[in-house]
Amino acid sequence: MKKYLLVMTLLGTSAMATPRKVYPLQAETIAGGAYDYSLNFLYSKTLSFYDVDGNETELEELQDYTLMDTDLKLKYGYSRKLELIAGAKFRQVSSGRDDGSGSGVTDTTSGIENVNIGFKYAWKKNKNYRYAISGSYVYRPYEENVIYTNSSQIPEGEIVLGDSGQEFNIGFHLDYIYSKWTTIEASAGYRSAPNDLAPEVPYHLALVKNYNTWALWGGVKGIYSLGGDPYTDNPSDKPLNATGTTARWNSINRSYMQPYGGVRFLIKKKYRLSFEAAQTMSGTSTDKVGEFSANLAWTSGGKSKDEIFEESFKEYTTEATIIKVSPRGKFVKIDKGLAQDVAKGAKVDIYKTDYFGGNILIASGLVYESGPSWAIIKLVKKFRSVPIEKGLTARVK
Repeated sequence: MKKYLLVMTLLGTSAMATPRKVYPLQAETIAGGAYDYSLNFLYSKTLSFYDVDGNETELEELQDYTLMDTDLKLKYGYSRKLELIAGAKFRQVSSGRDDGSGSGVTDTTSGIENVNIGFKYAWKKNKNYRYAISGSYVYRPYEENVIYTNSSQIPEGEIVLGDSGQEFNIGFHLDYIYSKWTTIEASAGYRSAPNDLAPEVPYHLALVKNYNTWALWGGVKGIYSLGGDPYTDNPSDKPLNATGTTARWNSINRSYMQPYGGVRFLIKKKYRLSFEAAQTMSGTSTDKVGEFSANLAWTSGGKSKDEIFEESFKEYTTEATIIKVSPRGKFVKIDKGLAQDVAKGAKVDIYKTDYFGGNILIASGLVYESGPSWAIIKLVKKFRSVPIEKGLTARVK
């Protein structure tokens, strides 16, 4: 009965300590053997243009450009630290213009914009910090965009899906766990951009607030150009694509910065439903856009970190409290003994616990000597630089 109560208490404590199930840390991977499915819809509308010098130009009458992306993504937990990723994107584009007679005309196109594969590897945890590296290869299945020397050569109604060609990405991710409910996340990387564009550094920085069934976040994201476009000094000489009423594609040293914010809800303890909005505030050789996205994701299979954590507690038979520590910290005395089946040679884990669900494993040892209502534990391994002191929790296997 005592063992049952101990397990139930610990499982309840663990359940309280999982607010990040709603918004998992970006620098961690899914559990080994698990699958994560994601469906994302993006609506993006051009509000104005930024030229190569960063000057903003308003849309003319009858000009309009909207883009809608539908992304499918599958992640597989290959191991505890490595996940493999595959995805595909379907795009619809609508570009409005003046047909030359004062009437508006809309050109449209749609199709598979890309298929992609990638990975993410999580490094060893370091106190409140989490680190990961990711990489991806993006392949665009449509033909390369046709190059024109002047706009009169572009056939009426022709419009591209985006920048054609392959793309390589590598990214570095960092999470700082400020508190149980608050995380600061950041990432930066390198992108070998398609369509012979200059290489880029995508980045983002955000503050995330987690709760048991919902989360919200806000931050800034964007692209920094590493420069080197051959037409930097003579942008008017750059060959044209049938881009339509947008400066997003076939750009010159493209860059932009977007503040953004979002909210996520955990539905039926499994499905993660997210909404996010962003708007470009500055840029070069691109559009000023307003964007809205909706995302539905869920994970199945594998054993989560919480489940592994909970299962580990089922091995314990007794929970005790440290009541005395030897001068050198090699031995401790606990308030349970033979009467509670704490026998000589039993394995013991030392935890630092709190009222907020924290359970930090800091040391392990063996029962060196046991009395009717006490036992002496010899510490054999220490996992964290936390002082061994009275009041810590000892769990006996």
